[in-house]
Amino acid sequence: MKLKNYLLLSLATVAASSLSATVIFSDSFASGSAADAGYYRFGTTNTTLETNNIAGTLNYSYAAGATNRSGVIKQFGDTAIAVGETLTFSFTIVSRNLRGDENNSFRFSIGNIGTAVTSDLASAEPFSGGTRRNYVFAAATGTATTAFNQHSAGFTSPVNGGTATALTGLSASNFANTSSEPFNISVSFFRTEDGLDITKDFGGNISSASFATSTANDFIFNTLAFSFNNAGNYTIALDNISVSVIPEPSTYAFLFGLGILGFVVVRRRKREIV
Repeated sequence: MKLKNYLLLSLATVAASSLSATVIFSDSFASGSAADAGYYRFGTTNTTLETNNIAGTLNYSYAAGATNRSGVIKQFGDTAIAVGETLTFSFTIVSRNLRGDENNSFRFSIGNIGTAVTSDLASAEPFSGGTRRNYVFAAATGTATTAFNQHSAGFTSPVNGGTATALTGLSASNFANTSSEPFNISVSFFRTEDGLDITKDFGGNISSASFATSTANDFIFNTLAFSFNNAGNYTIALDNISVSVIPEPSTYAFLFGLGILGFVVVRRRKREIV
């Protein structure tokens, strides 16, 4: 019976630890096409998107004559985070060939839109009007960038817009374009009672800031995007793109409590039998 008690407690502990990060999706591009994984282009003129299943990468190129801020979009199920929960968006830049004379040459964003995207979109600005929220980050090989904007409703593309709320506290996002080493990027959104604490890990350069908001859409995520800011010749290869959610601590306490309860029930039954 003792062994059974310990097994029950161990199972509850394992169940709690398994919730340390719920993976919403994770793509390594080891097989299938870009569309198979749900990745499409917005702005098709002079752009290409394909997977390299051998290298396990998603490859996007943007040639001269492409519409500014064309890019790649991926949608997933609506994911709302509650107070105490953290959503993390991460990916690896395996290789890139960007221009070094432009600020904000590469942008990546995550947020939510109400438009379903199930194929390539000819327009580079398909999301004008309506309600959406998008957290936009920028990386440069030249001039330093302020690194963050929070776009409100009614703007044009997933990674561009008019008036935006700039957030101070996040360090500039710059990298050497000549490096061939993989570059890891992640952004985490921790929901507080007052809004979001946002942490950006840009190749080991970690910075954070707080964003005060009570708008429900600011805590819902269903779309991510990658794009280039201005016309030119660019290429980028991405891997290990993922979104995950870490539950609030009370979830662990609940499951651990279930384990203790099971332990107590088994002990009581043992005593009754004796």
